[in-house]
Amino acid sequence: IEQVRISRELSLRQLSHPHLVHILNGGPHGDYLYIAMEYVTGRPLSNTLLDFPREQIRTVVAQVASAAQFLESNGYVHRDINSTLSDSV
Repeated sequence: IEQVRISRELSLRQLSHPHLVHILNGGPHGDYLYIAMEYVTGRPLSNTLLDFPREQIRTVVAQVASAAQFLESNGYVHRDINSTLSDSV
């Protein structure tokens, strides 16, 4: 079951969207399965909420929605949306 999940996630390597982390590689390594993803600098949104500029909320929500819509249009449903605020926002 896990190998099927890894294979499905590796199929995301062919997709590119400015608000999705890029999948670099993955597969079995000894007794383990792994996914290697692009490293994104930033901070957890939960640590930033009190200081987050209200005028940027709409932008961040639009970016997340755009990425989710992109995945859906390519036949994927994202089940683990992480709330890392990139340093580029």
